[in-house]
Order: sequence, then C-alpha cells, then structure tokens
Amino acid sequence: AALAGLMQQLMGALGGYSVGLVPHQGSRNLGLLMLGFTLCALAAHLLLRRQPHHASIHPPPTARPGS
Repeated sequence: AALAGLMQQLMGALGGYSVGLVPHQGSRNLGLLMLGFTLCALAAHLLLRRQPHHASIHPPPTARPGS
C-alpha cells in the first residue's frame, strides 16, 4: 500500500509538471496531453495484465511416486 501511495504521489507530481510545460492557448494542447496520459495508463495496464498472477506463489502440484 505504501508503494502504491508513493507511485500515486510521484505520478501526480510528474503530471502537474507536464501540464505546466504545455501552452494553455486553446483546448487542443491540453486535450493532447490528456490523450497522452490516457495512452500511458493503458500501456501500463496492459503490461500489468501480462504478469503471471500466482505462478511463483502457488507452484503446480507434482504427482507422488507410486500413485
């Protein structure tokens, strides 16, 4: 939980810094920035789904000899 909170704070700070870099004349620049954040979040979500869920926690059962 602490790591998730730390990552949330760091990403919020990075997002705030990124918004400050974008010119605010019109809505196109901020819309593109939001689209970029959305694509980054989608990529992170897909990478997390590719991780094995319980492979290292629960190894597959082995057959006992003589069974």
